[in-house]
Amino acid sequence: MDAGLCARKVTVGRWDTRFGAWVRHYGAHNLGRALGLSGPYPVYQWVRGRTYPHPSHALRIVDMSGSKLTLEDIYRQHATAWAKDERRQGPS
Repeated sequence: MDAGLCARKVTVGRWDTRFGAWVRHYGAHNLGRALGLSGPYPVYQWVRGRTYPHPSHALRIVDMSGSKLTLEDIYRQHATAWAKDERRQGPS
């Protein structure tokens, strides 16, 4: 199977969460700009579950979403993204 296709299948689950879907709709670049970040990289790291947004950013995201997202949705992303990756990749 094509390596790019495998990578795409692994990352799809990250975007299927409430937070990931909202970021996909809003746009990582737009969100980074709205939060005054240096670019979209931190946003991608949040969706990937590698890091967490600062609480002040998380609160702004909840406000920007019109309360469609909760802090729990945002901070649950870490565990959800990692669990979905593990299920897709299978045992090492």
